[in-house]
Amino acid sequence: ALSRTLRDALDLYHHVISELSVKMIKLEEMGLSLTQTIIAITLISCGFLAFYVAPFAMINDNLQLFFAIFQIILMCMILGMVILSQIASPYLQKMYLWIMLLVGFKDRKLHNIVRTNLKGHQGRNSKTALMFTISLAFIVFSGTTISLIGNLIISSVQMMMGSDFRVWQVPGSDMYGLREDQLRAYLDIQVLNGHVEDYTFISWSLNDILNNDAALSSAATKIGPLCRSPTAGIDIYGVENNYLDVVYNKYYIPEELEEFDFDKTSSGKKDVVGALYSDEGVDSIDSTFDPSKLIQQQGSYTRIKNESYPEIYSKELKIIIPEGLRKPLSLDTDTKAFMCVGPRVNWTVYCNNIYKAKIRGMLSKFPGFFFSSYQQVKFFATGVVSMNQLQDMTQEYLKEHEKIWLEYNNTLGRQNYSND
Repeated sequence: ALSRTLRDALDLYHHVISELSVKMIKLEEMGLSLTQTIIAITLISCGFLAFYVAPFAMINDNLQLFFAIFQIILMCMILGMVILSQIASPYLQKMYLWIMLLVGFKDRKLHNIVRTNLKGHQGRNSKTALMFTISLAFIVFSGTTISLIGNLIISSVQMMMGSDFRVWQVPGSDMYGLREDQLRAYLDIQVLNGHVEDYTFISWSLNDILNNDAALSSAATKIGPLCRSPTAGIDIYGVENNYLDVVYNKYYIPEELEEFDFDKTSSGKKDVVGALYSDEGVDSIDSTFDPSKLIQQQGSYTRIKNESYPEIYSKELKIIIPEGLRKPLSLDTDTKAFMCVGPRVNWTVYCNNIYKAKIRGMLSKFPGFFFSSYQQVKFFATGVVSMNQLQDMTQEYLKEHEKIWLEYNNTLGRQNYSND
């Protein structure tokens, strides 16, 4: 006990109110453990990130936040491994010392001296080991990232190229399309010689065909449900029947296919491109038959088939579209779609040619094209039809614009619409 005077402090029988006592109490005795608290906070934080923040980021299409969460979790894993290595560091030192003295048995007398030095320099050794472990972890994971990026680049190039070798004609150049007849003759010889396994052709997009210098027009294409709302712009390409037998099938990932008796590709997958060349399940359309006189010409929004071209489109269009258009446009393989082609004025497309479309498949990946399951694909959507239907759509649009059609024929002659 402490008092203000020496006499009171030395008097064993004297007690005053100003006495001061100190008592040490550990947190463990109060029911609080610092280690358990840290572990609990860490687990709660990881669970909150994984089960609340990550789904929230995916629902709101915030990919930056979503990947940032996984980077944080990865960094925490690395930090946890570094801490574990620090805990095991003293035991590893003893093990290495035992191994070294086992090999150099003549120096066994120095065992106690080495142990004493290790114990005396334990603090500095821990800091050195910590720096070494963090540096090693950085080198390992950075090397893994570089390898991952390299594989990602290779996969992305393969997916966009679609095959081992690709030749294409850039739209807007002096030559309109490749010399298809000459290329086919050359490639047929290479196939017979065994140098080429197979080949195929892809057209220009319909927008590029109608908007080049030969067409002298500004046209665009839209797609949507039959109610015509909502709609989105789309680039339509034509592919040949053997397309999936030529390209990398590992990047062909269908999400939903129509109920159809599909043929098989060379890799054993369902050939949705082949279904574009089949009329099975397609509704016949006779737009000239109107017994009740209900169909009328209404400006540029409703169109009756021109009787001058009865051979064009007596049936539905068959098309393949990205999976990402499912929610934004309310489309699937059981929902009939509409497509239209018309002049574009100030980013508005006036539908002159309207078609009913049948969706053969919705794909998340399609080799040679940019298909995606993300909804953002609606801003640069791509669709695939057969070569025959693409040519019919082009001719129907141009024949309704006689001046453009004559100029187009004079420029292209008998060239095909192949791009690559």
